[in-house]
Amino acid sequence: MDELRTSGSVFCQLNDRSVNLNVEKNIMNPCLKLTPHNKAYQCIQAAISIIGIAGMLLTAPVRGEGDTASKSDGDSGTGAVTEDTSGGLHGDYTAVRKPLKEFSIPVKGEIRGVSVSPDAKHLVFHELASKEDGSSVSRVSVMELATGKVTRLQEWPQMAMQRMLVIAPDGKSVVLEELKDGSAGRYDLATGKRIQRYDSPKDKPVGSLHASPDGKRMAGGSRDFGAVYWDLEHGEVHQAGLDFVSTKVGFLVYPLSARKTLLVIALPAKEGDPTKLVLVEPDTGKTRQLTEIVENFDVQFDAGGKTLFVFRQRSPDKVAWTGIELWDVDSAKITRTIDLKPPMSSIGLTLTRDGRHLFLHQYMMQHAVVWDLTRGKLTAVTGPENGGFSTFSITPDGDKLIGVYGNWEEGSLKADKLGLFDTSMLVR
Repeated sequence: MDELRTSGSVFCQLNDRSVNLNVEKNIMNPCLKLTPHNKAYQCIQAAISIIGIAGMLLTAPVRGEGDTASKSDGDSGTGAVTEDTSGGLHGDYTAVRKPLKEFSIPVKGEIRGVSVSPDAKHLVFHELASKEDGSSVSRVSVMELATGKVTRLQEWPQMAMQRMLVIAPDGKSVVLEELKDGSAGRYDLATGKRIQRYDSPKDKPVGSLHASPDGKRMAGGSRDFGAVYWDLEHGEVHQAGLDFVSTKVGFLVYPLSARKTLLVIALPAKEGDPTKLVLVEPDTGKTRQLTEIVENFDVQFDAGGKTLFVFRQRSPDKVAWTGIELWDVDSAKITRTIDLKPPMSSIGLTLTRDGRHLFLHQYMMQHAVVWDLTRGKLTAVTGPENGGFSTFSITPDGDKLIGVYGNWEEGSLKADKLGLFDTSMLVR
């Protein structure tokens, strides 16, 4: 079996805004990892509802020739970038505005999420479409970027919000969550056929499936039996009881690369309680609590599974991302804290495979903003000059970005184009 790797393909990070936690049906939406505190999430939703206003408050255009230019509005000191109340950016940064290649939107429905293969040859996308009888369906399809050929992989009722897990590094297959029975399946991108199935314990539904950065492990959870862990290389299935988790709310499970350790995020049982981040060893049941968090946050691992990145908003009543904590998994201690400058609100965070750059989907203008994490500062922006992305994805190395984009018209973002952007210069 080919090794699989993550490629920024979790739908929560791809702007799927239909967030729901249905405990009775064992559906644990991965978007809740961004929003364990309901009040703060409501702030984000309120902000999204006024995106149209931001479209009429655009900043001055980028000056320069070609598709890349330097930006400086003179509103801040050299090398500094600030964000105004309408989402406009001021200061010095690099901007990539024009795509390398533009494609026609491959479907008539609304594209809710995209994922580009590491070799930038295939696009897997999630579509919400209307049928002739007035009902809606969710579909996952793959598009061959060289030819425009589209192959449908799966289709479900609208309420089954499908998400992609991992795409193989050779771009030939993708793992998808099978929402009907809690299993997962590996699909061939050329034929659209399922070539392997990963069953859940006792045929019980499993929610919140996540893959390790090296693609060799996958994990999820259920109220019926706790956490489940798959060894994708050898087909082994392991279970781990989670006595510290409240079954009233739920939890999220993340597997680490090169080890059996799981990160379990125990969501708060009631408003005001903290969210717990706990390391669990499936074989022994041994647990180590890393930390407790009361505000919004996101988590991602480095490719080796040794460092956990915890992106934090720090203030529960504000939606701006302000800092990152780097945790050493072996010692369960913080090794570094990075202040994000300027603080910025987002509807999606994606980390490059080397952990050096963060792509943030800004919720006001909806550009792709790039932070250099070695310096802790915003360095670049990708997106049309007078528009933004409704959804985008990057290759693991950050060299390519593909997204659905368009211009602001009468206060609304008309995302009617699909483009591949060269972002290699932004991550070097």
